Amino acid sequence: MKIDARKLDTQAQQEKRNIAIKLREEGMKNQDVAYAVGVHPSTVSKWWGHYKKNEKSLLIRQRGRRIGANRRLSDDEEQAIIRLLMEKNDLQLQFKYTLWTCDAVSALIKLELNKNLSISTVGKYLKKWQFTPKNPTHRASSQKDKKALKWIKEEYPRIKKQAKTDYAEIWWAQETSCAPLLTNPEK
Repeated sequence: MKIDARKLDTQAQQEKRNIAIKLREEGMKNQDVAYAVGVHPSTVSKWWGHYKKNEKSLLIRQRGRRIGANRRLSDDEEQAIIRLLMEKNDLQLQFKYTLWTCDAVSALIKLELNKNLSISTVGKYLKKWQFTPKNPTHRASSQKDKKALKWIKEEYPRIKKQAKTDYAEIWWAQETSCAPLLTNPEK
């Protein structure tokens, strides 16, 4: 029974090649070696040809793309974008977005680096940088639970009065940004 050698790990593949060469050196035919090793006779023939030209050419080299090959952003460019994502919010950069979505990050990369990246590529970069999407919590404002209503009716008026006395601004924070009070929180 033949096993697809491509599915074997590198060490097992190399062992198959080494056994095939030893059997060929002992005088076995390609057909017999192929049956013993579990590969096609033309594969044994190819290995034998490579071995005769240069013994080291039979060694399995690293397969696939090298890590980092064909990247769209260099390490320095990645660090610059990460820094912007962490230090600025999309409103400070005057984007129309309210969250750092793939579209917003793509627009940021275009603005800062003049590079067009597809949304899927941006998504892969965000995953690599461990900027994973989170669902914002809207519990207190959407459910208007008893504690939140009590705070708005009792505590907030005191804070508002104190801020007016001290000529201070009241800032509201959420998971995406901070902003000065623009609307009435009682709504």
